[in-house]
Amino acid sequence: MALVPYAKTVIGYDPSQAMIEKATSHPNITYTNRLEELPDSCDLLCFFGSLEYIDTMMLKKYTQRLNKEGRLICCDFEVDYASILKTADITVQTTDYNHSKNLSNYPEQSGFKEEICEVGFTSFNCNLEQLKSLLGAEFEHMGKPKDLLDTIRFDRETFELKAALYYSMYSKL
Repeated sequence: MALVPYAKTVIGYDPSQAMIEKATSHPNITYTNRLEELPDSCDLLCFFGSLEYIDTMMLKKYTQRLNKEGRLICCDFEVDYASILKTADITVQTTDYNHSKNLSNYPEQSGFKEEICEVGFTSFNCNLEQLKSLLGAEFEHMGKPKDLLDTIRFDRETFELKAALYYSMYSKL
């Protein structure tokens, strides 16, 4: 949605129909999970939290649609839940999910110039319902059952969380 004021056309693509169904509706955004419905050319590709799921072959299918001098953005975030999980007596499990993944992780991908590669840190507040939604997704990554959330007794209604933000931008040569 953030791109709508800056673009003639915004297409939200995700190979997962379930994710398309969760997308927020907007009159100026078309959503699809069908690669063949994407235009043959575009000025911007944005991978938000999705590059980890894309292999070299799929990345090439996306990037070949990018116009010369077009931009490619890779971004993701990683929330630090350690203190909350420790309070709930849940062991934090690390996964092999790489939040900082960008084109440098695809050495065979050429034809791009890195313009920006940054890591930032922030904190934000959320209520209990929002925290449970975030933790549900995290539990999925850790292989823990989501119903484990129902057994946790939280001692407050609002939480301050810290997060790392990963952002890289490339221009097509």
